Amino acid sequence: MRIAIALLILLLPAGAFAEDEELFKLAKKAANPIADLATAPLLYNWDGQIGADRDGTSNYLRFEPVVPLHVSQDWNVITRLFMPMIEQADVTPGSGTDYGLSGVNLSFFASPTAPVSRGLSIGLGPVVGFPASDSALGSQKWSLGPTAAIIWQPDGPWTIGLLTRQLWSVGGSAKEADVNELYLQPILSYTTKDAWTLGVNSEAFYYWTDDEASVPINVSLTKLIRFGGVALSIGPAVRYWVENPNSDAHGWGARFTAALVFPDDP
Repeated sequence: MRIAIALLILLLPAGAFAEDEELFKLAKKAANPIADLATAPLLYNWDGQIGADRDGTSNYLRFEPVVPLHVSQDWNVITRLFMPMIEQADVTPGSGTDYGLSGVNLSFFASPTAPVSRGLSIGLGPVVGFPASDSALGSQKWSLGPTAAIIWQPDGPWTIGLLTRQLWSVGGSAKEADVNELYLQPILSYTTKDAWTLGVNSEAFYYWTDDEASVPINVSLTKLIRFGGVALSIGPAVRYWVENPNSDAHGWGARFTAALVFPDDP
């Protein structure tokens, strides 16, 4: 009896450690935007001080599902949909509230199944941009261009990388200005052994035609929780707009993320 109790005491910490280690690995994998991992994030965002009079506000949900396609033993195609659903109010005096989709795009990253170097992942492919559902929310043009990502995850807690894309208009309303924009998302995150992730990133745009930039700094804290065959990553974030066109958001913003994560080995 004493031997059995002693074995139980020894095994319980080992089991807990194994579970924490698996959660850590999954949380770190979820921090890689081109990982071979299906996810379904939903991000609620709030921004203020929009418009010439700085009276406007924006509430929007961003749905960003990631689906990896295993095209061969050596290559994956990582598909990423970026779909913001926007409610925008009082951007100009008397404009009321506008609802719809804006900034929707679909990316395809061809990515080697194995790291190209220790902890290094890369992806490259095309991205397609869709017209906004309302001209008050964004461009009515179709657009096309390249997208790329490079992510380094050395042994330990760190994830460092960059995701980028360039879009040029290829069709749509002739009355609309052409699209010519660069997107840059530098990524830095630290994941703890119990699956908390502290992240700092930007989701910056540079508009070549207007020579204007949109540069927020986002700081987030998420926790990964496992539920059998799926996991949930949840947590808040704050944002500060370092630079933006006069008609866009200024000052502080907020975000809350809830992302379903589907491990390969549920």
